Amino acid sequence: MITVGQQPTAEDEVVRFCQELIRIDTSNPGDHSGPGERVAAEYVAEKLEEVGLETRIFESHPG
Repeated sequence: MITVGQQPTAEDEVVRFCQELIRIDTSNPGDHSGPGERVAAEYVAEKLEEVGLETRIFESHPG
């Protein structure tokens, strides 16, 4: 836990990242009606790009 005036540690940032990631609905009932994993992949890609890494997201099936 971070108190007032305290800078987040690397551990705090990892915990926050994981909390945000598992809150993303990646439901995939098999009929393409759910959001699927793409939203989570985009979230991870965005975080990686923030630190200067190049990302590409590939679809297992078009659409």
